[in-house]
Amino acid sequence: MKARYNKISILLVLMSLVYVIYLTYISNNNLLVGASVSKNKKSDVVITNVEDYTMAYYSGIQKGDIVKRINNSNINPNEIKMNKLKNVSSMIVERDGKNVELKLTLLNDKNFSTYLIPLIFYAVCLFCCLFILKINESKNLLSALILIVFLLSASIAFISAGGSTKGDLLSRCMMVLTLISVPLNYLLFLYQYFKELGTILFSKKVFILYLIPAINVVCELFRSYLFFRDYVPKLNLLSFFILFIIVGIYFVLILMKNKDTEQAHIIKILAIINIFSFSPFLCLYLIPYVFLNAHYVSSFLSASFMLLIPFSLVYQFMTNKIYNIDFILSRLKYYGFLALTPTIILISTIELFRSPESDYYNIKLTLLIYIIMLAVFYYKEVLDFRFRLKRVSEKFNY
Repeated sequence: MKARYNKISILLVLMSLVYVIYLTYISNNNLLVGASVSKNKKSDVVITNVEDYTMAYYSGIQKGDIVKRINNSNINPNEIKMNKLKNVSSMIVERDGKNVELKLTLLNDKNFSTYLIPLIFYAVCLFCCLFILKINESKNLLSALILIVFLLSASIAFISAGGSTKGDLLSRCMMVLTLISVPLNYLLFLYQYFKELGTILFSKKVFILYLIPAINVVCELFRSYLFFRDYVPKLNLLSFFILFIIVGIYFVLILMKNKDTEQAHIIKILAIINIFSFSPFLCLYLIPYVFLNAHYVSSFLSASFMLLIPFSLVYQFMTNKIYNIDFILSRLKYYGFLALTPTIILISTIELFRSPESDYYNIKLTLLIYIIMLAVFYYKEVLDFRFRLKRVSEKFNY
């Protein structure tokens, strides 16, 4: 009973790991999700089924197509796995007696933005979850469990988007459920955290809004039968936007109600982190796509700013005190400058042995290595906290 919350947390972490392994399988094998194949009596590879709103569907593949060539080569038996085609970037099919060439452009990004960057974000959140579990062994706080749920939901939403772009139904439903739940999970953590400090910030009735992500998942499951099926993706993003605004309003009301209390400073910091983390995704992707039907920046790139969330929230949870926002900003600036040198060295070294393979290769590579270096130096700080507590707790030592 004493470690109940930790046991639930461990179960959630293990479930998330199983799910990420599943997504890794899809990404590494480049499965043509959404199209099922089998061999007919003539040993021809035939498309037996095409699911709606999948990569196969958007690529123009049709039921009954006979696959003639894959990637400008004859069909290799190893390219068929569990009645799915893998490692497919283009294919020629026979349809109504004519050869039709199909190009599956969704696989051309080599999984950089759709899998690798989200995987880094998941790894950071998972690392933070493990620290929370360690800290919560003696405290057994419900807020720790909710914080882990929040971190896992944010990271699962991010990494599920890659599987969703490949048309995987499970990934799409997981992305919808976790993404739309993120603002509410954030608010629930805030509620429970302050409740444990002896302050009730607001009524629990607001959490009836958890029905919204459930409704969105149902719409996604039965999307093919809905008259507004083409607008379901925008409806999902709009639901997230509305909940984000509602949570923002709650932050303002809480600040007004507690402006003269000690907790006001913590709420301000959490609000600032929330704004900085989600603003790029909202302003550069969600709002242009939903309201203007335009694309300015990739959703994966804009969502990368959510890395601020695990860094800041876990620091607050670990110290369990009001921390100085100027100190945190100065440390991030320090990490930023420190990460520049190894980034430049690694980029230069890789360029000597490898030539660019795609557009914006150098920019993508630089961004990836820089994020890795930033995370490495953050983990250094976490380890300092664990093994040299006095050094971290006294900010003037820096």
